[in-house]
Amino acid sequence: MSQEQVGQASGISNMARYIGGSVVVAAVATIFNSVTVEETAAGASASEALAAGLSRSALLMTVCAGLGITLALLMARHQQARPRAIDRVAAAAAVSHTIPTAASERP
Repeated sequence: MSQEQVGQASGISNMARYIGGSVVVAAVATIFNSVTVEETAAGASASEALAAGLSRSALLMTVCAGLGITLALLMARHQQARPRAIDRVAAAAAVSHTIPTAASERP
């Protein structure tokens, strides 16, 4: 994998994490608010409406956590080839940086 592909993969991974987190936070807040408003409109007390909103939003977070665990277990089943010594050397050389210098003239 070239250096450009590694950077692109890293950017896509970060973007997916940020967007996924934002979507889940928005979904939990939406569920909490809608349940709380619905319970209050149905005549429940403020504490009962709060408890109902918290329980439903906690249920959504539990489902999301379960999906994350399932995905992690499925990814753990994927076996990568064991790296050889030459692969490790190539990886180390790909990330080492040197400062380019111009040839100096000696008097």
